[in-house]
Amino acid sequence: MNIQDIHDFIKNSEPYAWWATVLAEIGVMIAILLEVRNSRRTSFLGAVFGSDNAFYKARGDLYQRFIEKRENWNEKPGREKLWRRSLAFSHQAFDDPKLRAECDTQITHLNQTARLCGRSLIFRRRDPALLSWFPHTAVLCWIMLAPYILKRRDLVGSYWAAPLNSYALEAVRFILRDKEAQLVLWADTPKNAIVIQRQVLESVRSELQAAVKMPSRVWRPGVSRGR
Repeated sequence: MNIQDIHDFIKNSEPYAWWATVLAEIGVMIAILLEVRNSRRTSFLGAVFGSDNAFYKARGDLYQRFIEKRENWNEKPGREKLWRRSLAFSHQAFDDPKLRAECDTQITHLNQTARLCGRSLIFRRRDPALLSWFPHTAVLCWIMLAPYILKRRDLVGSYWAAPLNSYALEAVRFILRDKEAQLVLWADTPKNAIVIQRQVLESVRSELQAAVKMPSRVWRPGVSRGR
């Protein structure tokens, strides 16, 4: 093979070499994106449970506080009854600094979780896998703490708990894909469970849609909503 043959080979191979380079770079980019996604999912799981499952345990305590007067309810309360309970719970939180701190900790923690699950410059939509892992957590938080969150929005600003509200809205939409959707709220034992029926979840979806769109509060605590 002489110099001319080598020159002709390189000349004829240039288009293929260019495309090979492009495909290699695309492959590297895809590998980086997959690594970022996996890292994000790992961070999400770490954030959900916290160190030594601290947030998970604290959330169970909050559930217990919320349903401690369970004997006054039926096992499938409507939205109005749940709202009245969450309204009373909100008043308790404002009167009890320890309970208020527990509520704020859970809301802050779920805001962090919502950020990890949310849209970003690279990922323009929520990761479906992350959304499907713990959607009930954000929705139950809203059911328990909606009046408290809305009152804090009155006091602080519409940005307060905004990531959680958006996350909870997408979570309840995800749950309602199931025609027989319902949630179960319980802390110490399923025997003391409260069943959140589909009708209630549909009301919660409407509340969250309004909460996300409104620049300020949706309604003031003290006004029962839903059915």
